[in-house]
Amino acid sequence: MIVYDYEQRSDEWFTGRLGIPTASAADKILTPGKLQPSTQRGKYLNTLLAEWATGESVDGFEGTKWTDRGTELEPEARAYFEYTTGMETRQAGFVFRDESRLSGCSPDGLIGDDSGLEMKCPMPATHVSYLLAGKVPTGYLAQIQFSIWVCGARSWWFQSYCPGLPAVLYECQRDPKWMVALDEHIPKFIADLLAGRERLRELGVVK
Repeated sequence: MIVYDYEQRSDEWFTGRLGIPTASAADKILTPGKLQPSTQRGKYLNTLLAEWATGESVDGFEGTKWTDRGTELEPEARAYFEYTTGMETRQAGFVFRDESRLSGCSPDGLIGDDSGLEMKCPMPATHVSYLLAGKVPTGYLAQIQFSIWVCGARSWWFQSYCPGLPAVLYECQRDPKWMVALDEHIPKFIADLLAGRERLRELGVVK
């Protein structure tokens, strides 16, 4: 894997991940349940092609008071994780799976040589739902397993942190079924992505 240490959501971060599949959108390629191609696959493919063709991110999300609050709480949440587990985290801006730089993830932390961290600092109601679930939220399984796949990791930690409430903390193990599915479907997705780029060149959209 190739690690870049620029700040997440910086201009360098957006540029580095432009037009390639990333962990945060893994569920748009594979369904977490059956590990089959998602119905959002085609739309996501076109989104990435549009990013590549224009050189601009199509992520128009500008945040809310809750996402801004989550960003502000990240240092506190990281300190809590390190104190609670006794493990140090290395911050990383973006990690490419290999030299092709055609897939990657943005870990909230790398732990040693074989693990990583996904942190969330959600609104209290969402955090309570995570407490009641008693497991890693289903909505993050694809992101976590994709991150494990990208980094060749053994496991990945999930933490939800909300001041005033107990933290949610789980270690998610590398899932062989997910690895087989990702090994099969991500190269196919990348092949379609490259074919789409070539077609846009033929149409004169990109030189």
